[in-house]
Amino acid sequence: MTAPLEIEFKLAIAPGDVERLRAHPHLREVSLGPAQTRPLDNRYFDTPDHLLAQNAMALRLRRDGERWVQTLKTAGHGTGAMSTRHEWEMPVAGPRLELARLARTPLARLGLEEEQRDYVPRERVPEANHSTGRISLENNTYYDRQSRMGTYQQGIVIRADVKRINGSYWNLSGYWRGRFNSQSGPNVQLSTLRYVVNRTYNLGLYYDNPRSKYVMGFGRVFVPWATSLNTIDGGYVARRLNK
Repeated sequence: MTAPLEIEFKLAIAPGDVERLRAHPHLREVSLGPAQTRPLDNRYFDTPDHLLAQNAMALRLRRDGERWVQTLKTAGHGTGAMSTRHEWEMPVAGPRLELARLARTPLARLGLEEEQRDYVPRERVPEANHSTGRISLENNTYYDRQSRMGTYQQGIVIRADVKRINGSYWNLSGYWRGRFNSQSGPNVQLSTLRYVVNRTYNLGLYYDNPRSKYVMGFGRVFVPWATSLNTIDGGYVARRLNK
């Protein structure tokens, strides 16, 4: 299949000559109506190590009204005001790139690994930086009629989750729980009333890219009543079997 070719002819003009150019008879002959102005949203993409720029390529996503178009350009050749280059342009659903449709272009010959293709920035998706949280209160009472002993617990639970941090595939999950315990009864004097603060928490950072062969995570768990080992730090790296 012949690669599509873009031919450009560009001329510089002084700002003071713009109106004279618009009024030129030759332009009026080919004019289709009054000049119109409309905004275009252009976004250019590359890998973190600038692999496209090193190979003189440009990957663009353009929004024109409600229409999205992705374009791959290669290096231009020419002299003076005339230049030619290969260009692949196609409409997409937007607002993200569809790299699979560029499989028969020079982009595929760069040998991008799947991981690198996933890191080509995309328009932010709704779940990126999506944060959720929960705060709950606890109030428990235990009473033994025979001994007339009572145990009271007041506590708070805080949980937070952040998905797709800064548009990446890293996620953060955290949980903290604190309790305040007290006892009362005929054999417990107010002056010797015992109070214990009981805290539990875990914090985890994990990577989960559905198009990647690998998953990984790191975290910490704190369990105060485990006197021998109350803090556990750990991490993991794994490879999917079906990738």
